[in-house]
Amino acid sequence: MLTAKQIAQRQHDARNALASQRLEGLEPDTEVLEAMQRYITGEIELSDVLKDFVGRVARGEVHG
Repeated sequence: MLTAKQIAQRQHDARNALASQRLEGLEPDTEVLEAMQRYITGEIELSDVLKDFVGRVARGEVHG
């Protein structure tokens, strides 16, 4: 279980990552946003978010 400090740090990091994507003109889809929320709460790790996204790209489910 994550501490409140760890959750706050993950939330900060996730917001920064999503803001960076948006500055590049990319809008994260619902699945990415849901996965990031699961990461923030400690349900999954960031490596899981990335692995899922890479798999979705490989299957042609995500287009840049």
